[in-house]
Amino acid sequence: MKKFWVIQAVLLLFAAVEASADPVAIAGADQKALQIRQPGPAERPVVTPGLQPEIFTKGIGNIADIAIGETGILLVLDSKAGRLLEITDRELRGKADMTRTLADGFTGAVQIVKTDTQIFVVDSSAIWSVDPAARTKSEFVSLRNTGALPAPRPVALDQETGNLWLGLNFKDGTSKIVTVNSQTGRAEGFAGGNMTVNALSKVSGSPLWAAVENGVLPVMSGQYLADRLYPTEYRADRLYQPVDFEGRGISSLNGQFLIIQGQNYQADRGQPSGRNVIAVGASFGMPGGDAKQVAGGFISNYGRAAWGQPAAIAADSRGMFLADGPNGVIWRISQLVPKITIAERPADKPVKFYEDDEIKKPKAEWGSSIEKGSAILKGSALGETWESDSLMQSETLMEKLRREDDPKKPSE
Repeated sequence: MKKFWVIQAVLLLFAAVEASADPVAIAGADQKALQIRQPGPAERPVVTPGLQPEIFTKGIGNIADIAIGETGILLVLDSKAGRLLEITDRELRGKADMTRTLADGFTGAVQIVKTDTQIFVVDSSAIWSVDPAARTKSEFVSLRNTGALPAPRPVALDQETGNLWLGLNFKDGTSKIVTVNSQTGRAEGFAGGNMTVNALSKVSGSPLWAAVENGVLPVMSGQYLADRLYPTEYRADRLYQPVDFEGRGISSLNGQFLIIQGQNYQADRGQPSGRNVIAVGASFGMPGGDAKQVAGGFISNYGRAAWGQPAAIAADSRGMFLADGPNGVIWRISQLVPKITIAERPADKPVKFYEDDEIKKPKAEWGSSIEKGSAILKGSALGETWESDSLMQSETLMEKLRREDDPKKPSE
């Protein structure tokens, strides 16, 4: 019999609220919505100098999340079709060459978690365990009776324990974070607060971090540490703690926090934000300093629309993958490799033994010449007097060679 632990038992103290079908407002009554359109053939993300973007694959649907799978495999969660895809780059060239469906039937799928041995998908009803070999899914933990909103439902892998961190948000603006044992499904409460949690991130040797409405902050001892908040210009939607990017094609981002921030509507002053990816330096495990844009430039049509919307990122030896969610496009961003042009050695100038490649005609010592086609008539002095002293003294080298090669001339 299938076994799973229902998180409802852990969340008895949570206030039961009615789930909203559209938990994240796109635009309020006084806000103008930002329209999302398909990218043009020449449009591509504006990236940090030294990096280059290129399309890895497109036509996926609506991408909610991506994660690195086995060698050469990118896991892609398509919330529009409710499916988990496996996109393969068999030769590791940075171009997708095969796509297959690992599992489908998800409702409101929001995120993927890949452990060493398992793949989990979180949707509006449960945490699902996916068997990539059998291409099937099974319900691991039910989320139906938690009273939480269907989204956002951030989840993160604890690299130290192998367990999961799950964020649950409620209609009254509060949230809870629980831990879920990745082997048994047992859940335990960890922290709570009066803010919406959009993303979670946990790496070895670092506290749990949460992306909230106005920045990112650590979560420790059951508390959201607002006094250590790193503020972002717009809502922080996704958070990735410092990753060792050495050998991953983008060493310039090594050791930095990566944050996807933005809104889907124009700001109060009429300036649209859209979404972009920013990098923030880390000091002693804490983000600090000025943020720099890693990928952006999606705003178009005089600020009334955007041709793309960053949804998730993942990285491996091929570089960083950036998913444009609504358009179903995955970009690969890698270190720009300077093109080295090896100039061909110019051909040596031909040696001209004679001016203008023409053989100069031998000239007589007195300035006369023997023109091409002329004849020496019998009886002439030149024809009969081969051994004339005066002629021999004045003959040219060419004439001497000709005389010596002529079998009819008298020998000297």
